[in-house]
Amino acid sequence: MGKFLSAAATAFCMASAITPAVAADIPLSLTCAAGNVSCFGAFSISPVTAGNFTQGFTFSLPLDGKLGGSVTTEFTVPIQDIDFTSIVVDGLYSFTKNALVIEPQERWSIAKLSLTGGPHRIDITGTSAGLASYGGTITFAAVPEPATWGLMILGFGMIGGALRNRRKAIVRYA
Repeated sequence: MGKFLSAAATAFCMASAITPAVAADIPLSLTCAAGNVSCFGAFSISPVTAGNFTQGFTFSLPLDGKLGGSVTTEFTVPIQDIDFTSIVVDGLYSFTKNALVIEPQERWSIAKLSLTGGPHRIDITGTSAGLASYGGTITFAAVPEPATWGLMILGFGMIGGALRNRRKAIVRYA
């Protein structure tokens, strides 16, 4: 029985050493323009200790709209770089790795992702060789509702009709 408990404790310790370090979620605050039609947020983590890691970021959008963003690694010595495994929004939408960036630096991005207003999260998973850092930005632009588009088109039509029906000024020379 003692050997079994010893083996179980050893297996547990080895398994816990392999699992990635999961840090507490970090709330992102977005700075929005008047009317919440566009927002911007930034984050950075420094340094990331050696090993596997998972970091979550939470944020809330004021309206439905389009989200864009990028995440980039930073390091002083190339052997201390970070290799991202995945960067996912709400567990469904993945950032894509920019193939034009030369290793060991990485840049991942996402563009024109349609999201509803309310709470969301970004999960970043990867492996750090030690003492590297990463940072990123997210941008948000509200998409007008169909009623807004309809009123705007109606307004342009009314302006065009008013311009077309204007009486022409008659110029008389003395």
